[in-house]
Amino acid sequence: MNAGGSGSLGGYSFAISKDSLEKAIYTIIRNNKNITKLEVDADSYIKILIATDDSCYFLVRFYDDEEYWKSHPNNSEFFITAVKKGSGSYKSEGEISERKRKELLWVFENHFINPLSRKIGVPSLKSEK
Repeated sequence: MNAGGSGSLGGYSFAISKDSLEKAIYTIIRNNKNITKLEVDADSYIKILIATDDSCYFLVRFYDDEEYWKSHPNNSEFFITAVKKGSGSYKSEGEISERKRKELLWVFENHFINPLSRKIGVPSLKSEK
């Protein structure tokens, strides 16, 4: 199962294993009272709430599958498949304006990606749609 950048609102790549990245993600979530993991679907999806003035919800999916993760131990990537602000409905690529997408990515990067990069000591490489 390959799910690359198409259909994503933004992607982030790190030069560490998927397992190490996932552990760091859960540490960031555990240690930040403004970030909540809402649910997880298997090993691929994480739903994250970032509590801001207008709470932002992000559905995040890890790139590819178990076989890929094992064969690429020094590379992991995840991308945002859908977002929701406040009590609205989830929107995916093509359903929100570019301006709104950039606003939501700013929230995600400043509250989640930047602390994650600091935690693991590895910068993220951003991949646009």
